[in-house]
Amino acid sequence: MPHLILVRHGQSEWNLEKRFTGWVDVDLTGQGKLEACKCGEYIKELKINTLDYLKIDTQGSELEILKGLESYRPLVIKCEVQIFPMYKNTPSWTEVTDLLYKLGYIVSDWKKIGSHATRTPVEMDMVFIPNFL
Repeated sequence: MPHLILVRHGQSEWNLEKRFTGWVDVDLTGQGKLEACKCGEYIKELKINTLDYLKIDTQGSELEILKGLESYRPLVIKCEVQIFPMYKNTPSWTEVTDLLYKLGYIVSDWKKIGSHATRTPVEMDMVFIPNFL
């Protein structure tokens, strides 16, 4: 049976203070970082054995979510990466790609999704697939 799982980033400082969010990017709390890391555990609790597609766009928490995948290896991962960090403590895009390479993935495609006033791409969606070679 197919499942659709939506995962939002973990608790932010403003979530904790019950402040309006959505227009401003706010750092995650320690609890929020822990929640991002436990993504794989939550999926196991749902008794889901495989993931076909994973889309991650969490304003800087992508690396933590990928670290929490545990033994899951989706057939396709689409992940937003920051070429020029726009948020505090955002991992570099090379950290995300390096981790995925270590997990056995290769880049299949990428799309520019934002640009700076200098017309320089600042972020993009990268698509990864398992390296079957």
